[in-house]
Amino acid sequence: MGLQDSLLSTPYFKIPLADKQRFLNHAVEGEILLKGLSQLQGASVLIRHQYERYDGSGFPDHLAKQNIPLGSRIISVVRDYIAFLEGSKTGDVMSVTDTLGKLMALKGSYYDPNVIDTFIKVLKDTIPEQEEVEETPVIKKSWKNSKLFGGSDTAVVERPVIEISLMQLKVGMEIEIVYFENKPYLKNCIVDQKIINNIIALRENTGKDPVIKVLMGKK
Repeated sequence: MGLQDSLLSTPYFKIPLADKQRFLNHAVEGEILLKGLSQLQGASVLIRHQYERYDGSGFPDHLAKQNIPLGSRIISVVRDYIAFLEGSKTGDVMSVTDTLGKLMALKGSYYDPNVIDTFIKVLKDTIPEQEEVEETPVIKKSWKNSKLFGGSDTAVVERPVIEISLMQLKVGMEIEIVYFENKPYLKNCIVDQKIINNIIALRENTGKDPVIKVLMGKK
């Protein structure tokens, strides 16, 4: 809420050093906004520490390992998983396999190793035959029935689908489906400004928020 659109639309690695502190500070501002609400005091602490790193080099309090609240350690992994997939972290949209490789490479420095291992296990939960996760994730035929990976010998990666708000919808995203009042409005298209304008207009006319689901990562 307190950041300019130009800053929010810039991939993190391209944000000038002088603005990175301002960007990260939204975690502290989020804590301040919520801590006055008794039912959200616990959540405010997790928000504050979401940019801490497991090795103690993070923001804002340089907490390390188990001193970082578990919820914050989980938020960090899930947040960056989505950011790598959609390209807001690096500027390049990434596949699921490449994204998991990035997370594994930062295991023990940025991320809690136990959280990383649990996160990957959750992603693999539908695999009939469990295999040990290697240090560098690779697609194996035993993953063929999982939610993430396709069922051919070439191991085609299925792209995750997430639900986003209208404010998060950007030109270039790939829509799987948009619903208004439980009725399909758009399917399988690339977002341009006209589509965004049409959805905004329809929301204003109906007074209803759309349900927007987009494909993450690259083909």
